[in-house]
Amino acid sequence: MKAILCCRPYQLFNAINYTMNVNSDVEGVDIFIGLRFNNAESIAKKLNEMGIFHNVYTYKRGYFSSLAIKRCIEKLSDIFLPRQVIQKCVLENEVIQFKRYKEIVLFSFNPFSMCFLNYCRRINNDLKTVLVEEGLFIYDRVGNNTFGGKEYKIRAKLFRQEKYDFNKVYVYKPALIEDNSLYGEIKQLPHIKNGDFTHRVLKEVFSENEYIYEGYKVIILSQYPFTGNRYEVEKTAYNILARHFGEDSIGVKLHPSDSGVHTEYRNAFSDPNAWELTVLNTDMNKKILVSINSSAIITPKLIYDKECVCILLFKLLTHNPTKIEYDYFTKIIETYRDKEKVYIPETWDEMERVTMMLKGS
Repeated sequence: MKAILCCRPYQLFNAINYTMNVNSDVEGVDIFIGLRFNNAESIAKKLNEMGIFHNVYTYKRGYFSSLAIKRCIEKLSDIFLPRQVIQKCVLENEVIQFKRYKEIVLFSFNPFSMCFLNYCRRINNDLKTVLVEEGLFIYDRVGNNTFGGKEYKIRAKLFRQEKYDFNKVYVYKPALIEDNSLYGEIKQLPHIKNGDFTHRVLKEVFSENEYIYEGYKVIILSQYPFTGNRYEVEKTAYNILARHFGEDSIGVKLHPSDSGVHTEYRNAFSDPNAWELTVLNTDMNKKILVSINSSAIITPKLIYDKECVCILLFKLLTHNPTKIEYDYFTKIIETYRDKEKVYIPETWDEMERVTMMLKGS
């Protein structure tokens, strides 16, 4: 039996894709859904009714505390009391049978996922691990800086877990992964086509409203939390776009974890759908996507080979773009047939010129 751990709409979207089109485990798949996006609980209930997964569990667990003493206690608990920690996080009143899991499927390395993985590895030396598409993270960050934390080194010494390698990784663009030293195999995650069975299931899961972006020429893919000057950059870009296109032509898609209470945008909303599902049914050729560095901006190209106009703002941040960000988006842009559809302004004057040009086109 397998266990899938996810906590974002995109992760859940790909978890369903993986389960329906890749998984061959006759014993079934359990899924653990973190309640870290707005409609996670209702989606979990729906999945439970649909029977796609053997068991559907929900859990509440954020990142480590910002308070040093509390953070230390949390990390020590993860190391020495992992079973109790996991069981406490899971909301269903059911004892989890960890020993039955022969394979763990991950999307990211948040505290709950790592605690779960490490405990299962401790009790099962033959445990298989699979990593599935999650955006920017999967292509670069794994090989560069995921496993540098002290807690992972402590676990490695205590429990002889000296490396966090993966038997398989499933991504939409295998050719974009350059460092495959952590992976046994790099596999293609199947593409979903409009109208196929997986697509119909996803529409039922996410209760898709196909017309949510219909009236907007510009879609800003907001990011959260707003560290550094990220909100100032996003807001300044919004003001420039609003001067040329008008505020009624701009829709701001809030991050799944963002309540939106801080925003000053006219048309800001929490999309109840998976963005990846909306992209499949929307004519993206007529849209302009804008974001600082959200991987959602290149989802149309990455998953469906749809090329729409994109404006990436990460070079306007006060800090320099990381090599991970730059390399990742450069790789994607190189796959575009029409490379003039992607803009990465380095100054606000350049942003103004790009906006004026797009308005006139």
